[in-house]
Amino acid sequence: VYVGRIRRKLGNARHAVATVRGGGYQFVPGPHAAVRGPAEYCI
Repeated sequence: VYVGRIRRKLGNARHAVATVRGGGYQFVPGPHAAVRGPAEYCI
């Protein structure tokens, strides 16, 4: 329920939160995102 709300608020960038089967959710940065540290984040 909460991730659905986050995706709605992200609008066109809602694809940035991917579902990881059996693991939770993962942030998938777009081509213009500046990422510091590890390339993948899981919550």
